[in-house]
Amino acid sequence: MKTPQELDKIYNRLPKEKTELSKVELAVADDIKKLASQAKSELNDLKNFEKYGLAFKKNLTNLFQEGEKLEKLMIKAAKNADKTVERSFKVIDKADDAAKALGVSPKAIAGYSELDKIQNELEFTAQDVESLAKKMFA
Repeated sequence: MKTPQELDKIYNRLPKEKTELSKVELAVADDIKKLASQAKSELNDLKNFEKYGLAFKKNLTNLFQEGEKLEKLMIKAAKNADKTVERSFKVIDKADDAAKALGVSPKAIAGYSELDKIQNELEFTAQDVESLAKKMFA
């Protein structure tokens, strides 16, 4: 065992850098606190982005499903309108032939002018709707 005098000699030979060491420890502690605060903030941001991302994905999925249904309905309606246009052309042709045979103007037939006007608009609108439906997911 060492005597107190021998221990004092040993302690006197040790470097006196205790204050430097505590400064280093404080600097590291500050870095740890700052980094922990930054990491916590980034984690909160990521959790918010995850929350909003999931909600957006759900809305987008619902919107996509609604769009698919709408696309099918639009194409079906356009096809039905095309059939109506074909039938109206046939009826207009018959009316033209009947009016010509009677020697009168086909416009004298009730509803003829209205059908003639509507069939053209119906045909172009059906084409526009079908084209739009096909472009929705292109």
